[in-house]
Amino acid sequence: MVLSSRVTLAFIAAYSPRMRGNFLRFQAQYLRRIRLPRWEDVGRDVQDALLAASRTDCQPDADESIQRLYHLDDAEWHTLKSKTP
Repeated sequence: MVLSSRVTLAFIAAYSPRMRGNFLRFQAQYLRRIRLPRWEDVGRDVQDALLAASRTDCQPDADESIQRLYHLDDAEWHTLKSKTP
């Protein structure tokens, strides 16, 4: 869920060059730069919410869990949503 989120898109947009048509270039070297919290360092409630969202493939639930995972407040999340394509 995290790798298909707006947070990942923001990481890729920050690191990778834009290709023709303003497309992002997804390459292994840029994907390796994405910072994911260690699973054992994530709170049990966030772990459960991420697992539940992945089972149902519900993007709004996943977004909320990912926002909590990265400790983003509503203003930061809104900025992230408005800046990513």
